[in-house]
Order: sequence, then structure tokens, then C-alpha cells
Amino acid sequence: MTLSEAAEPYGEGSRLLPHWPGTTAAARAGLWARARHRPATAIALVVVIVALVATVLAVTGAGDQPLAWSAPHRAANTAALGPQGRLLAVSCAGRDFCAVTDGAGGISTSANPAASSAAWHRQLPRVGGWLPTISCPTADFCAAGSNDGYVITSSGPATGSGWHPVQASSKGIRQLACPSSELCVATDADGSLLVSGPAGPSSSWHAVDTGASTPITGISCPSVRLCAAVDQGGDVFVAASPARGQWIYRGNLDGGRTRIVSLSCTADFECVAATDSGTVLTTAQPTAGLAWAPRQVESGPLSQVSCSATGGCAMVDTAGHLFASAAPARRSARWAAVDTGRPVTGVSCASDGWCAATTAHGAVLVGAPAVGWRPRAVVTGSSVNIVSCPTPSLCVAGDDAGELLVTRAPAQPTTSWSVAWTDRNNWISSLSCPSARLCVAADGSGNVLVSTDPAAGAPTWRTFAVDRSQTIWSVSCPSAGLCVAADGDGGILSATHPAGGASAWQRTAADPGTIIWSVSCPSQSLCVAGDEAGRILTSRSPASGTRWAATLLGVPGIGAVSCPTRQLCVAGDGRGDLLVSRAPAGHADAWKSLVVGSGHWIAAVSCPSATRCVATDDTGQALVSGNPPAGPTAWQASVVDPGTVVWSVSCAASSFCVAGDGDGRTLVGQVPRSPFSSWLP
Repeated sequence: MTLSEAAEPYGEGSRLLPHWPGTTAAARAGLWARARHRPATAIALVVVIVALVATVLAVTGAGDQPLAWSAPHRAANTAALGPQGRLLAVSCAGRDFCAVTDGAGGISTSANPAASSAAWHRQLPRVGGWLPTISCPTADFCAAGSNDGYVITSSGPATGSGWHPVQASSKGIRQLACPSSELCVATDADGSLLVSGPAGPSSSWHAVDTGASTPITGISCPSVRLCAAVDQGGDVFVAASPARGQWIYRGNLDGGRTRIVSLSCTADFECVAATDSGTVLTTAQPTAGLAWAPRQVESGPLSQVSCSATGGCAMVDTAGHLFASAAPARRSARWAAVDTGRPVTGVSCASDGWCAATTAHGAVLVGAPAVGWRPRAVVTGSSVNIVSCPTPSLCVAGDDAGELLVTRAPAQPTTSWSVAWTDRNNWISSLSCPSARLCVAADGSGNVLVSTDPAAGAPTWRTFAVDRSQTIWSVSCPSAGLCVAADGDGGILSATHPAGGASAWQRTAADPGTIIWSVSCPSQSLCVAGDEAGRILTSRSPASGTRWAATLLGVPGIGAVSCPTRQLCVAGDGRGDLLVSRAPAGHADAWKSLVVGSGHWIAAVSCPSATRCVATDDTGQALVSGNPPAGPTAWQASVVDPGTVVWSVSCAASSFCVAGDGDGRTLVGQVPRSPFSSWLP
């Protein structure tokens, strides 16, 4: 979105216009037109926000660093692993279990595959053929496919429990995808799609008709309720009930120009496809039939791709070369060649971000990719406007539908958000939770909502009408003893007992007639705010309601402010630049402008500490710094949510952030402890 486009009327789902009860889209458009003609406002209004998607690609740009693989180590007893000890396929349920197949029909398992002296236990199921594919969703279940059409399964592969063969096809099994012991999907040498649910007797295996006109060449099942398949012509098919054969056509990857040879989708359903021309194609939403973005990785044909839930992917070509990417779906994605010293035959990345690769000479390489930003499933039908995380085990969010949502495990891959409260006929505009015992939210009608136990099984929020139907754009609570809020008519509200009712809140006309977009209070003796006219407002005694000092910085609107300490504030303006001050209550020359923008507006700034700040703009780009005042070169940029505005972000610590976007999704960002370099020999 450009700055000129931002001045146009917005629809019902937009946060840029107030969602007041009875306010029509036309009336909101009129308000927008009135506001954009204020001095220095046209750009400022686009800066509407309350904090947005933050961080985690640490200051070094870790999110795009390649996988760093270990030196290969040989699995025990590989002398018996078929001709020349050749390993054919690998599947890892996690860092505590991997299984590999070999050229003599054997299966070897290890409960500690990362150890250089890992104990691999080899079994020989004797199905009569070799095993080109294996899938182990857990350490308690594995399925392997043979070149003569059998699928063999075990409910105790780690302990060597019996393997049970069943005839699934008259042709060789080429690929297997088993998200659990209740479902397996396979392809055979003819490109037919076979399904078994649960994986068991031969009668449970049956061919299903996807509607594909050419052979199926790639399958991936991130869960029992979601599978994707790609045929030779690049047609994509998705099933929400794969066991029942309900597959739906979802478009073509690239017009049939290349042949797809492998497909891998994460639990968040970000998919990567590998082709026989050395190109990878990626999409963040295959279920919606969106376009797949191509990227040339290799001049020769690829053979396999595998992605972890954390976003990292590894890939192999037909010559045995290994490639890896930390963030394959990003526009700035980089695939790096990995020097393994020998041809690679297979690769598997488990859901916990841990990967293993096998070589033609019986060696295994292992490692764990970095953790970067990744969108979660849709948690609400409306834009997630604001997120506040007082601790790593509690996050609260507010959306356009007036819903307050809570999660107690924000960083987990299976994060689940529940609706804790609904502010009827309003939208949640701001939120601040100084601790797990207090959260203060505000809405588009001048109400303040307070909960003293937001993590309770049935939390109760009290609503106080405090601000004459004005939108309260921002609220900041440095402690339970002070909350300060800013509204759309230049008002500042404060309360030393925010849960004490409407009378506990007092309003000061700090900046009359002007929208104050954002406020940040690092302590009870300093608050800093930014308005639509490019002014910084400060108060050394915000609880008293005394006069706020205004400093004109001469920038187009200040829509985001974050002050981790009294000695550091970072703000963002309407042209994409960052403003930094070590003395925020001083004169205009105490603020330094860092030209890091490209004409876009800064949507949010979040600084959990003086050594970690994150800013985002209207293109979905995140800028991260470990030394904010050091200048433009101290900020690293990367795209974290392409094509989607991420309105809010909250960092419970320097290495952990949660954000919410305009599609009703949350994103989790974590700084990896050792990004893509914790690969073990």
C-alpha cells in the first residue's frame, strides 16, 4: 500500500478508520478525508497503529542464514546396510528418534541420532525388496514403502517390534506421508494416490481419484485433516478429509512449465515444491489457490525437499547435492549449498525443527534449523489490532470484532487462542498488560476494559466509559499503579488505580484537535507520545494530569513510540524513518532521524530492552537492531509477513515476540540461540 492509497476509504475490516457503533463506511471515509487535510497529516494517518510485528531474525539477520550441517558420522553397523552401505531414505520424528532405510531392505533406528557414537539398531523386515521411502510421525509408529508395492508398518520401531507388510499396490511405492498412525498417504510408480486410514490391513489401502490428469509426483500431509498433492503438470490438490477421498483442485503452480518431483508443507501450511528443472516454488496458502513464487536453486533436477514446522527447509538434487534455507517462502529467501563431502540420498526435517540427512555411503548428518517468524492459523475472523504479552506464558490480543483473546502457550507450535471477552458493538484499539495480574484495554468508543486475572479460566473484564466516545488509540501501563492512554482528539487519560472505575480516570487536553497515535511510559515519572502532526509529547508527572510539553520534529506524523528506559525512546514516522533519542524529554535536537525507510510508513515499534528494538512498515518488513542509536547500519531488515499488514507486536523478552496481522492471524517470533549452527557431528 502506498501513502496515497492509504488516504482512500477503507472497508469494514480496516483498522485505519474508527469502528464506532452506527458509523457507516461513508461516514468513516468522510472522517478520513477530513483528517488527511490537517497539516502534516496525510502521511501521519497511515501510521495509525499500535505496534506491529517484530523481530526475531536477530541483529545478524539470522532468519535468512543457511543451515550449517555437521561433519557426517557413520551409523553403526553400516557394513551390512546393502550395497556399499547405501542409505536410501530417512524420517525423523524429532531429535530423539530417526529411522533410515537401506539398499538391502533393512531399517535402522536410533534414539540419539545426533550423537557421534549413536547406537543404530538395524532390522531386516524381509519384504523381498528395497525400501525407497519411510515416514515416522512418532517414535511409536513408522511406515516404509518397498519397490514391489508393499507398505510395512511397526508400532514399536525403536524397540525392533515386528514389521507387518501389506500389499498396497501392484507397483512400487515411491512416496509415503503419514501424519499419524491413523493415516498414511502414498504414491506408486504409476503416479496413483493411495490412502490408508488407519494404516493397517491390506484392505484399508485404496486408490483415490484426485481429478489429476497426470501422475501424482508430490504429497505432503502436515496433519490428518490436511494433505496436499501435486501432479506432474503442476496441478495442486488439497484434502481436508484425505481418508475419505475428498480432494479439491486448487490451481496450477507454474502453468505446467516444470515437473514437480517433491512437496513439503508445514503444520502452518506453508508449502515448498521442488522441480526437475532446479526450481523451487513456494506459497503460504495453498488451500486458497494463491500463486506460487518460483526461485532457481540449481541448474540440474531436484529430487526431494523437507521442511520443519519452524520454517527451515532442506533439499537434495539428483546429483546428491544438499541445499538449505532458513525461510524459503520469503521474498529474500536464500538457498545455500551445503558441503557434505559425499552424495546425499535423503533428508528429513521433523516438526521440532530438527533435521537429518543420509548419504550414499552410510553416513548421517544431523542438525536443527533456526526459529524465525511464522504465521499461525487464523485465530479470529477480524484483524488482530493489538497484542500484549506480560510473560512468555501469557499473551492477550484484541481484534476488530471487539474480542479479547488469550493464550497461555504463545510460543508453542500448537498455540491455541480462546475468546476471553467480547466488547459488544466496539473494536479493541489498544491494550497494555504490565503483569499477569492486570490488563487494560481500550476501544473505539472511549471505553476502558480492565481485568485483574486475564489468565483465569473464565476471566472477567470490567468496562468503564471514560472518554466521551473518542477512540483511545494507545494505552501504556508501566506498572499496576499507573496507566496512561491517548485519544483521537489530543486527550491524555491517566489513572493510578485503573480498575477503580470511570472516576479513577482523568483527562488532560494535551494536544487539542490532534490525534495522538501512540504513547509509551518507561516509568511512572516519564511518558512519551507521538501525534499525527509530527510532534513528540512528554510529561514527567503523567499521573498528575499536568501540562504535556510538545516538541515539533518536522516529520510526517509519528505513529509508533516505544521507550524501554527513561534514557532511550524509538519512534517511527510516516515516511519509513526511525527517530531515536537518549533524552526524549529534551529539545528537538535530542532526537536523531535514521533514514532507514523507503517511503513507506512505520506501523509499529517494540523495544523490550535497550539492546533490542524492532520496527515494521506497511510492506510487512521488520527492522531489527541490537543497538538502536548506532545509526541505519545497526538495523537489519527482512520481510516477515509478505502482503499482510501486521498491526501489533509484544515482546515478553528480547528473544520472544508475538504479533497479530490483518488476516486475523498471530505470528510468533523467536531469536534462535544458535541460528542454523547447532548441527552436531
